[in-house]
Amino acid sequence: MSASPFDKRWLLLAGAVAALGFGLLLPRPAGPEHAAASVEATVPPSLAGAKEFDRSLRADASPTPSEFAVYVCGAVKNPGVYTFAPGSRVVDALKQAGGPLPDADVEQINLAQPLSDAMKVTVPHKGQIVASDPATSDAAPTTSHHRRSHGRSSHGAHKLADGQTLDVNSASAQELVQLPGVGPSLAQRIVDYREQNGPFQTVDDLQNVPGIGPSKFERLAPFVRL
Repeated sequence: MSASPFDKRWLLLAGAVAALGFGLLLPRPAGPEHAAASVEATVPPSLAGAKEFDRSLRADASPTPSEFAVYVCGAVKNPGVYTFAPGSRVVDALKQAGGPLPDADVEQINLAQPLSDAMKVTVPHKGQIVASDPATSDAAPTTSHHRRSHGRSSHGAHKLADGQTLDVNSASAQELVQLPGVGPSLAQRIVDYREQNGPFQTVDDLQNVPGIGPSKFERLAPFVRL
C-alpha cells in the first residue's frame, strides 16, 4: 500500500525538524570576541600583570633631560663647578655658590639669563671691570664691561669711568689698558715690573715703572687700587 501525498509531506517536515535539532546540538566555532576572551583567560595572572605594567611604562615614560655643569667664580662665597637642571638661570647659580659677597657688583651681570652647559658665571667685585675674553665669550656671556666710560682708547679698550678702580697687583696687561693714559706697551711694563719686584706696596710705586711720569701718574692714580 503506497503512502499518500499528505503522509509524504509530514515525513519531509519531520526530517527537516530532526536535522535542525541535530545542528543545534553540534559545538559552534568561537567568534573573534569569544576567541580573544579565551586567550586572555588562559594567560597566567602574573604575566597579565607584567603586561599591564609594561603598557603603563610605555604610556607614561618620557626622556628626562640631563643636568649640566656651570663654573661660578668671582665675588661669591663658594666658587666652584655646580650642576643645574634645564631652565636654571644666573640667579640660581649665585644661590648655589652660597650667594654674592658683600662687595659683589651683581648689576654687571644679567641675573635672569638662562644657564647653559660649560658656562662660566663671573661675579665682579664693586669697582672691578670684568674683562671679556674672546676665547671664552660663548662660555661666559655674563661677564661684560661697564658701559659707563669715557669712551674707547685708540686701541679699542674701554677706559674706566669716574669712581671705578682697578687692582694693579692682580690685573692682566689686557685689563690695565683700561687705566687712563695706559696703552698695551705700558701695561706690559707694569706687569713686568710687578713680576720682577713683587706687588706694589703703595700707589706711588707705579712711578717707578718706566713710562709713568708725574703727569701720567696724576691721571691714573684715582683709578688704581691695591
